[in-house]
Amino acid sequence: MKIAIWQPYLYPWALDFTSELREVSNSRVTYFCGGLFGNYPWKDLEDDPGSQVHRAGILFPYREIRKEKPDVLFLLGTETKTSILIWIMCKSLGIRVVPIVEDNLKRTHKGLGLRVLNSLKMQVLKRLYSSESLIITDSNEACGYLSTLGLFPGYRPVVPHGVNTDLFKPIPKDLDLARKLGILPDLLRDTFVLFPSDFSEAKGDEYFLYAMEILQDLKSIKFLIPGPGFDPSTPNIFYYPETLYKDMPKLYSLADIVVIPSKLYTDRSSDRSPNTLIEAMACGKFVIASECGGIPTYLGARGALVLPNSPASLANAISIYVSRTELRKKEGVLARREAVERLNNKVYAKRLWELIS
Repeated sequence: MKIAIWQPYLYPWALDFTSELREVSNSRVTYFCGGLFGNYPWKDLEDDPGSQVHRAGILFPYREIRKEKPDVLFLLGTETKTSILIWIMCKSLGIRVVPIVEDNLKRTHKGLGLRVLNSLKMQVLKRLYSSESLIITDSNEACGYLSTLGLFPGYRPVVPHGVNTDLFKPIPKDLDLARKLGILPDLLRDTFVLFPSDFSEAKGDEYFLYAMEILQDLKSIKFLIPGPGFDPSTPNIFYYPETLYKDMPKLYSLADIVVIPSKLYTDRSSDRSPNTLIEAMACGKFVIASECGGIPTYLGARGALVLPNSPASLANAISIYVSRTELRKKEGVLARREAVERLNNKVYAKRLWELIS
């Protein structure tokens, strides 16, 4: 059997999933994507031997997938224009498409023109969704989203994707990295709170920064955030530079609490399945995250969920769990177990292979 995976943008977890699917299926599995998203420092991953990254023109994915002509195509980013066109092309070629739905809220627009275009797009999507006997959703929220569209396909299991839990695992605090970031050994006795994403609206940067202001007088809390370097005027804030994917476990090792304060949107999908959330859990970290998007499905009963878009709620949770060291450690162990048993790309690949076999 020949299997293909299409994703609009390259994400490291998907490359790992591709490798695991090859192993579990003993099949030819090819990963196609549209290139890097934003400014993530993942340039080295474009040359992964198992991927074919879109580098040359809009026709690339259609031409290459048509040439590959797989028996099955796993389609991520189902509601992007490119994915919809690939979906239609595959159906015309007789290629079986298995959509993996990540969206968790119907997009709305204010302008009349955009509303009309979106309505036409949703009509096409509904026909495509309705034509499939198997639709995989990556969260309970994504599954519920399909119901709001009036879609009731025959089978739509919830299968959260995972990470490489051999790479992301608990390790001792990386003292060499701490030194490079200006963190003295004595300071590691304090509680370090890590914001593990680029600052952006979707990731809730403004809520986190306001929460930092609320907590600025608690000297036992130290913050790790992306940025240029140490600033003596803010001795409780430490900055980390762009970090290669393979080095992320070292960054997580310095954290006692990891925060995922994603923004809740009312006109589009909120954070679908934050990879940093899964990575932190796999590294055995206590996570505080917004209750929005697909986050509740991934975090489950581990860590703490807070009101989204609320700096006060986020700051309150951080202040509570700073002093609960033993609870954090216990929850971290359970989070690691959850990641290995449920949010592991080996498990994900096996489950998806079972579903299409």
